[in-house]
Amino acid sequence: MNINEEFAYYNTILGFLPYLNNSDRENIAKRLIDNMERKITDIKPVTKFLVLTEVLGNKLEAIKALRSITDLGLKEAKDVVDTLGNVTVTLKLPHITELALKKVLDSHFLYSIEED
Repeated sequence: MNINEEFAYYNTILGFLPYLNNSDRENIAKRLIDNMERKITDIKPVTKFLVLTEVLGNKLEAIKALRSITDLGLKEAKDVVDTLGNVTVTLKLPHITELALKKVLDSHFLYSIEED
């Protein structure tokens, strides 16, 4: 069952709640909570990685861009930018949207985003 079907199913159940007695309502509520708790524990976090391959344009601007989206210090960011072109660098992706990454990185790096 996809998320939209599941949402419709729960809405249908909730629509009948006013017509049920209290014990039936409690049983339905317990089953819904148990089901949702099971789904939450089934969620596996996905780790994404930023793979930088080359610097485009000004290295100083690339260092600033890299520091703005990571927790790298000035020396670490400079080292990363200096090694690009010869070596591909893989960094754990910060918790930032891909659209925001695209805005920051597109003009400074050749890159890709990979999942674990």
